[in-house]
Amino acid sequence: MLYTVILAGGQGKRFSYNPGLPKQFIALQNSKTMLEETYELAKKISPKEKIFVVGLNEYGDKIRELIDIDEKNIILEPRSRDTYAAIMYATIRIKQIQPNAILLFLPTDLLLENELDVLRAITMGYNFVLGNLDKILVFGSKYGKLSNLLLDIKVGDMKEKQIYVSRISKKSSEVKDTGIYMAYIDTFLEHFNHKELQEMKKAMQEGRLDEYYKHIRPISMTDRLLESDGKLVTMIIDSKIVDADTREDILNIISIRDEITI
Repeated sequence: MLYTVILAGGQGKRFSYNPGLPKQFIALQNSKTMLEETYELAKKISPKEKIFVVGLNEYGDKIRELIDIDEKNIILEPRSRDTYAAIMYATIRIKQIQPNAILLFLPTDLLLENELDVLRAITMGYNFVLGNLDKILVFGSKYGKLSNLLLDIKVGDMKEKQIYVSRISKKSSEVKDTGIYMAYIDTFLEHFNHKELQEMKKAMQEGRLDEYYKHIRPISMTDRLLESDGKLVTMIIDSKIVDADTREDILNIISIRDEITI
């Protein structure tokens, strides 16, 4: 039961290609927006009824306009608080629907050189998680300009492309974080801060999520994982992946698809 969750909650503040418009609603590779591209990828991973999109309230109509997805599969946040809050909120919501789901979180801002390599890694990752329900998979890449977060790793079984993380730090390494995560739903829940998790659940029950979100500390899921001592596993995607963080990032990299135009 692999549920794919698309993270589309960015506000576009750093993406100067089209100031003010979140990058998930911009077409960089062809006529499709990055959200549509990610949704097409997600449909190759999970059936439509098991695909969810996390976005902001203010862009709910835009999400509905771009992709054909059931209303109950759209999870809207009252305000942007980075990926940690978005993933926690989505995990709580999906837990109510399918308590035993395995969750895959996909960001909308990745440009992929070879989609098949990504799908292959996700399939391997799913099989790994099925046999290791206590692990969180963080997918990494050895190529491309990604975030500054790099993994300090202990190499495991390279034949299976599984690299077991003994610890994570911001030291130099060849492995870059992609922001793609996979784990059993309860394992995600165990890695959230217990107090924050209970407060969010209570705010949801009492209908005061907007007020609660005002006080959430913005932090990425990867940065929060750095603060935990959980059993993390990095799986390498053997393909070039580029994080479309800013227009300058894209202009300064080697194009990974001939049709990319700025």
